[in-house]
Amino acid sequence: KQARINSREQAEMDQIDFLLYTKGTWSMAGNIEKDTPDPAARSTSYTMIPSMTLFGMAMDLTSAPTNSTEMAQLKTEMASRPATFGKPDSMIAMAYKNNLVVQR
Repeated sequence: KQARINSREQAEMDQIDFLLYTKGTWSMAGNIEKDTPDPAARSTSYTMIPSMTLFGMAMDLTSAPTNSTEMAQLKTEMASRPATFGKPDSMIAMAYKNNLVVQR
């Protein structure tokens, strides 16, 4: 059961993406060729890529503290588990599990 909880938190940590908006901008830029058949619209789209990339980077920079805090909280939660100290059947471990069930 402990491994399942740790894998859930590890999956949450893996989902945290520090370049989410920048990657979105570049994936959008990669689809310009097939999404815009008109050459004039395509050239306009290409001229917008630098400003959209800067916007994406700014959004990533403003969301980085939130992502860092969330990742630190998950790491702290994983490390503070009573089962990691070698006594998964202790009263502290049972209280922690009951508290975890109530919170989530």
